[in-house]
Amino acid sequence: MSDLKGTATLQGKPMLEAPDIAGELPAAGESTADETSLKESANEAMHKVEARAGELKDSAVETLHAIEERAGEMRESAQEINHRAVEFIQHNPVITIAGAFGVGYLIGSLAARRWII
Repeated sequence: MSDLKGTATLQGKPMLEAPDIAGELPAAGESTADETSLKESANEAMHKVEARAGELKDSAVETLHAIEERAGEMRESAQEINHRAVEFIQHNPVITIAGAFGVGYLIGSLAARRWII
């Protein structure tokens, strides 16, 4: 099927000639300048990725703390609004009932005319 020259043959006719690369390969254990450069580039890229990952982690932690702080402020604000609403209802029950009746009547009128539903 093939002769010893590196040429594949079929019925004595050459099909494909393999290039001679034996002289281009480094000896076992040796590395070429391209491999060394590639390894250095890979190490540099790895360090850059690690540094960027650290920056992103720090940014995420800062954002999380800011969100937690804002959530606490919003919780306090909601509690204050609730407290004020309860006080208003307790001190002004007639106004509250009249307001609830008015809002209910308005929603009922709109629903009857199919403006809402």
